[in-house]
Amino acid sequence: MESLTLLLLQPSWITQCPLLLLDTRMPYGSLSVGCEEHLDPAGTGSLYNEGEAEIVLQHVFSLIYAGNDI
Repeated sequence: MESLTLLLLQPSWITQCPLLLLDTRMPYGSLSVGCEEHLDPAGTGSLYNEGEAEIVLQHVFSLIYAGNDI
């Protein structure tokens, strides 16, 4: 039987919140600095938001590295 390595995570808001819901729109309707929406240059009519994508990326990295001494 193969041995399994048990990964112990330090409890923190990162490990307790694997799903992060972002609301970068301020109460009066504008977006947070760095989280502006842009039209897709391909002409699809879709919007993209690099600021929100960066926040999600950092959260995913935090989840991956939680409990590891890097």
